[in-house]
Amino acid sequence: MTSQYFPTHGKTGCRICFPRGQSVVTNGPWTARNDPGHWGSCNPRLLVLGFSKGKTQADSYANGAFDEVAFDRMRDRLALVLQTLGLLKSYENINSKFRPDEKDFAFASLVRCSLVRQGSTSGALVVRAFEEAQALGFVQTCSTRFLGTLPERLRLVLMLGTNDRYIEHARELIRSLHPGVTQFNPVAYGDSKVLWVHVAHPSRANGHLKEWLSGDPAKSRPAGKRELAKQAISLACEVDSLNAGVTFPPAAVTSW
Repeated sequence: MTSQYFPTHGKTGCRICFPRGQSVVTNGPWTARNDPGHWGSCNPRLLVLGFSKGKTQADSYANGAFDEVAFDRMRDRLALVLQTLGLLKSYENINSKFRPDEKDFAFASLVRCSLVRQGSTSGALVVRAFEEAQALGFVQTCSTRFLGTLPERLRLVLMLGTNDRYIEHARELIRSLHPGVTQFNPVAYGDSKVLWVHVAHPSRANGHLKEWLSGDPAKSRPAGKRELAKQAISLACEVDSLNAGVTFPPAAVTSW
C-alpha cells in the first residue's frame, strides 16, 4: 500500500509502546528506549533500515546533534556499501544524505526506538527479537506504524543485515504488511512497487563486511550475497545516481 509520507526529518514522538510518555519500558529481558527518529526525505526513492539504534547511536540521540545520530561512527563503511551497489557516487558526501533537505534518501531502523536485551550482542539480538514474544510485539507494532503504508516515490529498501534467519523473519514480517510481496532471490523480495534487499551491515562488529565488499563470490558466501543483492537491484531498477533518479521498469518488477 502506498500514499503516506514517512515522518519528517527529526525526532519522532511515539505513545504506542509508551502510552504514558515513559522514556523507557521493559518487558522481561527486553528494554525499549523512547527515542524514535527519521533522517532525510519523508518521500524518498531509497530507504536504508538498520534494525535498531545501538548504544552509540542511542547516546548520541540523547546528547548529540540529531543529524549525526543515524549510523554514527560507521557512515564511511555505509558509504562503501552504497557505492558497491551503485547507489552512491564516490564523490558524493554521504553525510549530506542525512539532512532535512535531502530529497531521495532516507535512513531509519526497523524498530525506531532503541531495543536491547540483557545479555545479547547486537547480532544475536536481531534474530532473538523475532523469536521471543516479549520483543516481537515491539517489532510488529513499530513496523506496522512506520512501514504499513509506504510513500509513493519509494522504490528500494536496503535492509542492513544478511543473517539467513534475519532475512527469513524480515521477509515474513514485510509480507504480513504487504501480502503481494514475493521472494526474488535469497536476499531480496518485493512487489510491483518496492524492492527490499538485504545487504551487509556497516557496523565495525561485522567481521564479514570486507568479504561482502570485495570478496570472490565463487569462494565467499558474503560475496555471493553481495552479487545476489546487485542482481536484484539491477533487474528491478536502472541505477545511475539517486540524484538522477532510479526507475523501475514495470515488466521487470511484475515478472517476479
